[in-house]
Amino acid sequence: MAHWDVSSELRGRHGRWSKSADALKRMGKEAETRGSARAPMTLETAHSKMLDIQKNFGNRQGYLVNGFTVHHMEGQGLRVRMPGKTVIYKDPREAAVAVFRKQHHEEGHSPIPLPGGAPELPKHGPRPPVRGTAPRPAPELPKAPERPAAHLVRGAELEQFVADPNKHNVIYGSKYIGIVRKHSQTGEFEAYHKGKYSGTFASKEEAANSIVSQHLSHEPAAVFPGGITPRPETEKAVRELATPRPRTAHPKSITIGVKGYGPERNQQMRAGIIHASTIQATSTPDMVSKTTWKVTHTPHGHSKTGTTLASSMGSLYDIHMKPHVLIADNAQKNLEHNKSVGWWVPTDHEHSLSTNVGIHEYGHGTHGLMHNKGLMQASRGIMMTTKPEEMKMWNDLSDAIGIPRPPVTLGQGATTKVMQLGSWFENNKAQIKKAVSTYGGTNLNEMIAELWTEHKLSSSPRAPARVFGSWVENQLKGKRP
Repeated sequence: MAHWDVSSELRGRHGRWSKSADALKRMGKEAETRGSARAPMTLETAHSKMLDIQKNFGNRQGYLVNGFTVHHMEGQGLRVRMPGKTVIYKDPREAAVAVFRKQHHEEGHSPIPLPGGAPELPKHGPRPPVRGTAPRPAPELPKAPERPAAHLVRGAELEQFVADPNKHNVIYGSKYIGIVRKHSQTGEFEAYHKGKYSGTFASKEEAANSIVSQHLSHEPAAVFPGGITPRPETEKAVRELATPRPRTAHPKSITIGVKGYGPERNQQMRAGIIHASTIQATSTPDMVSKTTWKVTHTPHGHSKTGTTLASSMGSLYDIHMKPHVLIADNAQKNLEHNKSVGWWVPTDHEHSLSTNVGIHEYGHGTHGLMHNKGLMQASRGIMMTTKPEEMKMWNDLSDAIGIPRPPVTLGQGATTKVMQLGSWFENNKAQIKKAVSTYGGTNLNEMIAELWTEHKLSSSPRAPARVFGSWVENQLKGKRP
C-alpha cells in the first residue's frame, strides 16, 4: 500500500487543522475504490469456508458466507438459509455449490461439478483415466425443443418439456423459464419461475402451467418464434388458457418439537399438517405461507395432560398442535365420537382428526386475517361492530340459526350505529350450541373457527356455516353484496 504525507492537505489556508480538507475526501474515495475491487467469492473459497464451519464450530453455530447464513448442525450437515427456503446439506461440497450459485439444489444432483477435486477411488473400483485424456465434461440439464413461451403445457405433451420427475423438470419455451420438482415427502410438485418459488401443486401439469402463466403475466406480449406477434384474439385465447388454477401453499415452517417418535412418525406429522394447509390454501394461500407450525406437548403453554389439542395465535399466524392429534391410532374414533355428540361440527368422514383440528386452528388465522385487512371487527374481546357489511352477516347468521338478530344502538354523537354482540351471544348460547357445536358455544372466537371448519370440510354444510363461509370468501375476494 502506498503512503503519502497528507499533513499539508489536512491543514487549512492558515495552517490550522481542518475537518473539511481535501485529503479526507480523497482517502474516502480510495477506500471506496479498494472495496469495490474486492474479488467475488469463488467455488473453492466457499468450499473452504464450509469445511471451516464444519470443523471449528459447535452445534447450530456458523457465520455468513457469500451473504447467506450457514450453521453447523451436528450429525446432520450444514444448514444454508436462503430467502424462502432453508436446506441442510450433508456434504459440505454440496453446501458450497448452493452458496456459490446463490440457489438451492437437490443434494446429489449438483448442476455444476463439486469443488475440492474428485474423491478417492476405491481399491477395487474403476481404473483412473489414461494420462493425457481430456476430462469428461459435466452433464448439462436436458433440453427440450424450442417452443413459444406462450405455449400452454397440457397432458402428455408435458413430457416434451420436462426431464426426470424425481429430479429436475426443466420447462423450456423460447427461453428457459422454470423448474418443476417433486417433493420427496408429500409427492406434490413445487414450481420455480425463473429461480423463484411460485407454489406447490398436485400434478406436474398444474405446476408447469403455473410457471407458464407467470411467464405470460411478466411479458408485455406472448413470445412466438421468429419474433412474430400473434393476432390479438390468439394472444387473448392463450392468456385465458394460462389462467392460474386455485393456488396451494405450504406453511412458512413446520417444527417437530417432540422427541422419540422416529423419522417415519415425524414424516407422518408433517404430512398431516401439509394436508390441512393445502385445503386451507384454496381460500387463503398467502396466509398459509406466513403460518408457522410447531408440534409440541404443551401448545402455547397449555398443560401436557390437559384437554387442549392445539392452540392458535390467530393474528400472528402461529399454530401449535399435540403429536397424538396427528398420529394417534384411535384418532379417527375420537373424531367421530366428538362429532356424533355435537361437541364439534359435522364434517365429511374422509377428513382425519388432524385435518379437522388443523382447519379449526386455521379458522382462527382466517379470523385474524379478516381483522388485519379491516374486514371484520367483532371478536371475543370486541363484542361489537360498526361495519354495515359485517352487521348484515350477523343478521343473516342469526336468521340461519333461528335466533333474534343482535341489537343495534347509537354510539357517540348519536350518529354511528353499533351492533351489540355480547348480550346476543350470551342470550342465545343454547341455540348456538345446537346449530353450530357445543365447542362453538364457548365464545365468539370458537364459534367463528367452528363455522369455518364446517364450511371447508363438509360437502353439505348447514345454513349457518354456508352463510359465514360464503361471506368470508367474498370479503377476501373483494366481492361486496
